[in-house]
Amino acid sequence: MNRLLLFAEQVLRLTPAWLWWALAGFGFGGINLVFYQEFWPNSPAAGSFFKGLVLVSLMAIPLAMIQTVRNFARTLQSSFWRLLWQLILFVGFLGACAVLLIILSVTALLYVLR
Repeated sequence: MNRLLLFAEQVLRLTPAWLWWALAGFGFGGINLVFYQEFWPNSPAAGSFFKGLVLVSLMAIPLAMIQTVRNFARTLQSSFWRLLWQLILFVGFLGACAVLLIILSVTALLYVLR
């Protein structure tokens, strides 16, 4: 349990600040989209703004997580563990590219169908 807490502390210390901003933007935008009619009844443009905020946050979160893994891999002393985390970084980067491509494709499709 102690090793897990040390691992979590190191990862949280290496997490870039813009990941926290992206998570906050995603949460804030999501809450405002869910309660759109209660919070913004007289502002029709607020819905588009918060949809954009959620979309931008969703695009930033995978990239920030990749940066966190890269920062963590650089702190390791063992070459085996460094190689393992760099492989995780590579797979994560490919996954993030796929997620971003899907998000952009769905957004473009919804924009065209509207």
